[in-house]
Amino acid sequence: MKKIVKKHYRFIIGLIIGIIIPPTIACASQSILTGSDVSYNTGTSHGSKNNIQGAIDELYEKANSCSKSNKNIVSAYTYSESGNNKCITGDESTCQKTECYKNKEKNSCKTGDIITYKVNDDTTVRFHVMFDEGDYITMQSQRATIYEVKWSTESEGPYGWGSAGTWGPIEALPKLEEATKNWTNVENQTYEMGKTVFKINNYTGCMSAFGGTTEIECTKNTYTMDIRTAKARMITLQEAKELGCKNINKLYVECPIWMHNYLNGSTSGKGTENDEKSSGSYWTMNNFTNGQPYLIDVINILEILYRSLSEKSDARAVIQISK
Repeated sequence: MKKIVKKHYRFIIGLIIGIIIPPTIACASQSILTGSDVSYNTGTSHGSKNNIQGAIDELYEKANSCSKSNKNIVSAYTYSESGNNKCITGDESTCQKTECYKNKEKNSCKTGDIITYKVNDDTTVRFHVMFDEGDYITMQSQRATIYEVKWSTESEGPYGWGSAGTWGPIEALPKLEEATKNWTNVENQTYEMGKTVFKINNYTGCMSAFGGTTEIECTKNTYTMDIRTAKARMITLQEAKELGCKNINKLYVECPIWMHNYLNGSTSGKGTENDEKSSGSYWTMNNFTNGQPYLIDVINILEILYRSLSEKSDARAVIQISK
């Protein structure tokens, strides 16, 4: 009998583990953890377990680690602008729940998906997914985080009209950072003007569009602000383009509904909800080379004309969270 056990010990051990532990364990909603993910060896080589209990412990450790998700995510819904599962705000009865945030694979959560997030112990905010990078998600707040703020403190810089734009959003951005500094459940972001790449490109000043085109081309660094570390920033023009904003004629750029919903007058366009406290637009991080900043407007556009630095608009927080 002992000879039989000794001869077939690997088969017997595998059978025991197979009985004790289900052959597969769901991991992160879609990935599957199997017995092959845990090695067993009667020796003491690295990367393997040399006893049955060790193999069992390792399998459960891997299963537990892959099933963990951010406990501050309250709910999530799949974004859809039409159809039987229409879900633009997260309040529609047709909204479909999603657990995309439990999946550590890139792009599991889709652009526009709605996530309600506990930014600190006392405050819950609703966001829309911008990008899912696998381990973390970049999101923009569904509503304005701060209302009626200037992009810059001056309408004119030291070198003439509009040159204050080269300083960057020196009023809007610090006020947004101040408003979100107590969002303790949100990751810090550190970036440098014109150098840090956000998704596809670094953000800088943009070429003027007065020549009859609104092509979003931002290739020249014009900002002089210092490196920043904060809980939130504003969306960049390049990100807006990547998220679906596109030219519809020589003057206007059309964007997805979630990007311009909850502005004052949103329902006059394609929006579904108004926010009467809103100015009807919110700032981006970018400006023209002539100094005028870009914003996302209630008319479903990235408006590019007749906005001076001292005019007021809203700011929506762009944050990053871990899954």
